[in-house]
Amino acid sequence: MPQWKALPDGLDPDFRELTEQLRRLVDHSGLDLAGLAAETGFDPTSWERYLDAHVVPPHSAVTALARLTGTGEQGLTAVRERAAQASRRSEAGRDRATEQLRVAKVREGLAQRGGARAMEPAPPGEPARWNAVLRDDGGPATPPPAPGRDRGTKRRVVMFLTGVAGALAVIVAAVFLTDLGGTTDDDNGGRPVPVAKAPLPSPAASGSPAPAADAGTDAARPAGVKCAGDDCTGRNPEAMGCGGRFARTVSQATVGEASIEVRYSAVCRAAWARIADATSGDSVRISVDGQGAQKGTVTSGTDAYTPMTATEKGTDAKGCATLATGTTACTVVTP
Repeated sequence: MPQWKALPDGLDPDFRELTEQLRRLVDHSGLDLAGLAAETGFDPTSWERYLDAHVVPPHSAVTALARLTGTGEQGLTAVRERAAQASRRSEAGRDRATEQLRVAKVREGLAQRGGARAMEPAPPGEPARWNAVLRDDGGPATPPPAPGRDRGTKRRVVMFLTGVAGALAVIVAAVFLTDLGGTTDDDNGGRPVPVAKAPLPSPAASGSPAPAADAGTDAARPAGVKCAGDDCTGRNPEAMGCGGRFARTVSQATVGEASIEVRYSAVCRAAWARIADATSGDSVRISVDGQGAQKGTVTSGTDAYTPMTATEKGTDAKGCATLATGTTACTVVTP
């Protein structure tokens, strides 16, 4: 049986309760991670992430373990749903904290440079607003330059731009002559005489950095991430290691009592849709500009998610849900 790692002290109580119950069931089964994977259809890496509380396991993984160990599914899935809600609240809090930190850094940078404008936070989903920063007496924070200095500055700028324009003209002329083949030779009938061009130095010889590794290669991916881009289309985001800390919610919507969210993984360059607080028969779909459509259906419990579809931005992915009653709603796509 696996040797369990200590759970983090700050772990949400509902998440902790789910993880501890899953660990007890695995201990009761007598299986190691490889055996658990063979019996449930979820690979050992995924089970390791679930049992170490790195990510909330999908509903289907929890029900598979319950059936394997003869445990009542309803109670276990109810604990799983509470843990999933806690995880979503935690992700939303991290997103807000990240935005606040970004705004604070911008303000600090402007203050250090003596800028006359500053950014104020905007409500979620809206762009940040820029407001002029004024002195206590209502005047602008940056005083206007003195008239004499302003004229001197303008003269220096004009002289500098004139010099730059002259240098560019010389460079363009040199390139033009070189591309024409160089000079002419009367002994050659007035035809251009080719000018030998030195080979370009290699990146190693010039000290320039070599091209970066392709993000789609296995070597460039974080440990546990198993696909990227088109390779992820149609695959399970949890099984491919694209969820958890590698994913974020990019859009949300509600339909009836259920909620829809589009999840995006920049590492995997793929998105998927999830429906929660739903009932059996409700379904959720995702597509990008009508392409790569994937679908998930609630068969038991209260949630389901789609396989992934490739996208470079995530915000161009559209998630739609159709309830068993026929009601339909979709998330908003951001250009």
